[in-house]
Amino acid sequence: MKRQWTASDGQGAMVERGFETIGIIGAGPRGTDIAAYALFGRYCVILEDVSSARLDQARAHISGTLKSAVAREEIDTICGREIAANFATVQSIDKVLRAADLLIEAAPEDAEVQLEIFTIFDKFAKPYAILASATRAVSIAHLAEMTNCPERCVGLHFPGSATPDRALHIIRAPKTSDRTAQMCEDFARTLGFAPRSEIEMANEPPATEKAHFS
Repeated sequence: MKRQWTASDGQGAMVERGFETIGIIGAGPRGTDIAAYALFGRYCVILEDVSSARLDQARAHISGTLKSAVAREEIDTICGREIAANFATVQSIDKVLRAADLLIEAAPEDAEVQLEIFTIFDKFAKPYAILASATRAVSIAHLAEMTNCPERCVGLHFPGSATPDRALHIIRAPKTSDRTAQMCEDFARTLGFAPRSEIEMANEPPATEKAHFS
């Protein structure tokens, strides 16, 4: 895996970029927001969804976000074009699996679908790819159990685009490796987020489940 260096943590520190291509499964609002964050972090992004309508909406959102950034002089026109050129949408998960170094499941909160996605990740992803989920409803440990590489499985909770929160919460399952967590922390910093590492205890339901049963 090719390594690059960047000072994009906003404080002049050199942060290792362990990923080049980010693959996102699910082009709903959450997946589209994640795509935008990664694009502005200068990553190549492939966004997958079975719905052409959702992909059309995602492309329109990304295009509008880039135009607004240019209008506010946060980036120049050339930079906007370069970012746009790094964005692709597909309706086949196979294309994402072949290219992505970091795979992020951002599908609607449906445990059966999310477990199936992780099973596909395990079978067809690159052998070194990090397998992440943005879910807040399914245990990361449970998703990791569907794979033969639980050490490379992790939860990534991104802030909503309308919230002032600038933290990316990294949810470690019991078998998530230190290397996986560190790569995700570095990824967060390249996006301008403060990494917040949390450990998901064995058999502990996620926050939404705990709230449901309380």
